[in-house]
Amino acid sequence: MKPDYIQQEAKVNFKDWTVHGLVFLLTDPTLSTEVKAQIRCKLDSLRAVEP
Repeated sequence: MKPDYIQQEAKVNFKDWTVHGLVFLLTDPTLSTEVKAQIRCKLDSLRAVEP
């Protein structure tokens, strides 16, 4: 994926992304540590809501 797209998604807190999609993003070695931290935070919030 293009870094510009990921940065734009980060600005809206990865709205409508699934857990699987976010986990996939974490495997991208080109993402900054800030974006990866935001992804982990979003994952934590999604997992807290799962039944």
